[in-house]
Amino acid sequence: MREDILKRVVEELVGSGALAYALNADGSLTVVDSRGWKRTFPARELQALSQKRAKSGKRSTE
Repeated sequence: MREDILKRVVEELVGSGALAYALNADGSLTVVDSRGWKRTFPARELQALSQKRAKSGKRSTE
């Protein structure tokens, strides 16, 4: 996944200020949010968001 799309997906998932994130070998995404909480998102959720970001390039207000 392109880095710019990944950054937008991370922001959509946890908001701005993520401290770290890693794309795992199984396709899941691990993010340390701005409060220091480690959160893991499954590959299917990440794939749906990344496809949405790649097509629109805009942030959703949902």
